Amino acid sequence: MASNAATRDKRIAERIRSDLSELLLRGAIREPDVQGAIVSSVDVTNDLGVARVYLRLLDTEVDAARRKRLLEAMGRAAGFVRRELSRSLGVRRVPELRFAWDDAQDHASRMEQLLADVRREEEDRRR
Repeated sequence: MASNAATRDKRIAERIRSDLSELLLRGAIREPDVQGAIVSSVDVTNDLGVARVYLRLLDTEVDAARRKRLLEAMGRAAGFVRRELSRSLGVRRVPELRFAWDDAQDHASRMEQLLADVRREEEDRRR
């Protein structure tokens, strides 16, 4: 039974990610600060009460102020997004949406940079 619930949670999370991505792509969210936003992943709680939506921007260099504006704009649009999701999800209650910056890519880039630095230092020592 637990696996059915886990499958349902993942299915709902993926539908939220897909449907919200579609809203962003269509420009349905009329907040200027959401331009270029992408939904990288969504996690939902077991009771489907909360969905944490992880966002990124298409820009490669994004400062903290831009990230903050994006998250605030998505917070303002949360009611609209929940109404739109209620039409497509087919669940009794759409989870509360909580938006967060997806820093996994930032961490991966930092790790790649550190590994490149180590390789360079190794090469310099060999010379």
